[in-house]
Formats: sequence, structure tokens, C-alpha cells
Amino acid sequence: MRTQAIDQAAATVRRRLSVIAIGVATVLLLGAGWGSRGRDTQPIRIGLAGGLTGSQSFLGQAQQEGVMLAVDQINAKGGIAGRRIDVVSEDDQFDPSRAAAIAQRLISQDHVDAIIAGTNTGTALVYAKACEAAKVPLIVSFASDNRITQGKQWTFAVDTGVKEDMQAVVAFAKQHFQRVAVTYDDDAYGQAARDFTLAELKSLNMTPLAVVAMPDGSLDYGPQIARLQSTGAQIVVAGDGGSNVAQMAKNMVQVGYEPLVMGPASLAFVSMIDIGGAAVEHKVWFTDSIDSSNPAFVTFAKAFGAKYHQNPQTGFEPLAYDSMGILAKAIKQAGGVDKSAVQQALTNIHYAGASGKAGTEISFPAATHRRPGAGINWRWVTNGKFENVPANLLANPTALAGKP
Repeated sequence: MRTQAIDQAAATVRRRLSVIAIGVATVLLLGAGWGSRGRDTQPIRIGLAGGLTGSQSFLGQAQQEGVMLAVDQINAKGGIAGRRIDVVSEDDQFDPSRAAAIAQRLISQDHVDAIIAGTNTGTALVYAKACEAAKVPLIVSFASDNRITQGKQWTFAVDTGVKEDMQAVVAFAKQHFQRVAVTYDDDAYGQAARDFTLAELKSLNMTPLAVVAMPDGSLDYGPQIARLQSTGAQIVVAGDGGSNVAQMAKNMVQVGYEPLVMGPASLAFVSMIDIGGAAVEHKVWFTDSIDSSNPAFVTFAKAFGAKYHQNPQTGFEPLAYDSMGILAKAIKQAGGVDKSAVQQALTNIHYAGASGKAGTEISFPAATHRRPGAGINWRWVTNGKFENVPANLLANPTALAGKP
């Protein structure tokens, strides 16, 4: 009887342990199931759009190269909270109507979590309008028209605006020169640059000796240069593109008139070197977001060269690289891709990037949603390459003021 009782008790214990084991296993399995559902492992989808074809396709290419370098580095480290980044890339061909269709496709069909787009003013304005309506975070890498972010909540610009660029140029001219003339490309961007320039000159009680429109793509700016030369201007503040300034500089050399030409980052096109050659060496200065003394840029340039087997030539590549870096940081701070949380994180972000002057950070003040002008650096062409202007010439540039 004792043995039978012991056997019955043992059997009861075994049944209870089995029930407990099954219960624990069930809880663990359910927990694992809930855990896998609770943690989103789906890729983060980023829309990337720019002009990859056309006369200025190098802009779209620079944007894509910078963004994809950042994406590769982030994915190589496990992504963002374990989620890799997938990029949906589109070529808008610098066409606003095409950009409008791409924006709707990225938002409504591809269901991207954020967008990096807008390699010129026209398309950037379109993407900004679409993203504001859909409440999708948009990063604009380098289109610099201040209207792109003005009054916007979901659009953020990583480059300084043309207004800030022209303020810096005019302040420099005021400090070092007395005889100033103004040129501008006769298009929307050039007209905006002209207006900002004239407003800044007026605020400093300066009157330009001439204000001259430059027809886009001309091979002979002789009539415009004759007008500038007749004023004896020491410096020409140029709200132009790099190709036009290069041709203007060549025509200036031909007539023996070589003032210092200064303008915004729109001068920093490789075509300026290709077209201008020796005529632009040391004679054309521009604001830019590259600072070769910035340690973060040095690190970026090394990685860029390893991936693409060439060095970044302008500020466009690091601006695009920083665009993805900023977006990744915002997503991480937001704890995921909830668009409102990412938008709020972008509003409050401070980011030490590869672009901009050493020691400055990228942020997006509420009034502008655009990087402040503190990141501006002065560049020129020397030995066929873009480099920082030496500090001694920044302190005393009058020696390069040319032959009036």
C-alpha cells in the first residue's frame, strides 16, 4: 500500500510538472511570437530623386553617390535599430512635371518613410509641396533657393540658402572693396540672387556701379563686360552659375579686365574649371560647404575615394552624404519611422557633418528650416582644382582685384 501511494504521488507530480512545462513552453512561444511582431524588422524605405540625366546630371549623380555611401556604411553596421535601409531611386531629369509624378509615386505607391530630393530649385519646390501635403519628411541636399523651405514644416535644407550666401559675399565686399558691380543669370535663381544682393548692399549703404543680366549659355559676354569695365569695378558679385562665370572670366581676360569675381556655391560646378581653365584660377571665389580642414570631411573623402575611385570635387557630395546621415539620426532618435516623430527629431537636430566649416553643426532653425550661414567656407580654383582660399588672402584680397 505504501509503495502504491508513493507511485500515485509520483505520477501526480509528473503530471503537474508536465502541465507546468507545457504552460511555460506555451508562454515562451507566445512571447517569442509577440516579440517578433513587436519589433519591426522591415527595411526602412527612403525615396531618392534628382536629375540623373541632362546637362547638369552631375548634380543628381553627386546626390546619389553621397547618399548611397552613407547608406552602405549604415547598413554595414546593422542598419538603424536592426533595420536596413532600402533606397528607391528616381531620375526626375530636372523636370518639375516629372518630379510631381515621382513624388506621388514615392508617397502613394512605394510608401517611403522619407524622401531626399530636389537637385535644383524647380524640382525642389515641387517635392516640398507634395511632402507638405502628405506630411512626409523631405531632406533637400543642396538646392539653395530660400523659398523651398520658407513656411514649411516637413521640408529641411542641408545647404545654406542663396540669401545667406549673398549676405556673406556682400559683407566681404564691403569689408575690402569700394567699387562693386553685380551680375546675375537671367533666370529664377539668378534673379533671386540679384534681389538678395541688392537688398544687402542697400542695408550697408552701398550702391553697385552696375547691375548686369547675363544671358544663360552665351559664348561671348563682350557687351556685358564692356559695361562692367567702364565702371572700373574692383569686384563683381556674381549670382550666376559656374559655366556662365567661366565664360565671362575668359572674355574678361581677352580684354584685359580681371576683377575679382565672387559668388555663391552655384559657381562650384566642375564645368567652371573645364570651360574657364586658367582664366578662373585665383580670380573666382565662391562660398561652399567644403572645408578641407574639417576632420569629418577628410574621413568622408577617404571613404568616397575608396568606393568611387575619385575624390569629391565640390560640396554637393558631402551635402548629400550628410542628408542621409541626418535622416538616419532623426529616425534613430524618433525610435522608428513614425513620420511625425521623425519630423520633430529633424526640427531639433544638431549634426556635426562632413560638409560645412570645421567646428560648425547642421541644424534647422524654426524660422527657416535651413542650415545657418555659419557653415560657409571660401573656395577658389588653384592648379585646376577647388581648394580653400588661403587665410592670408582672405585677410587681404585686394592684391587680386585685377586690372580695371
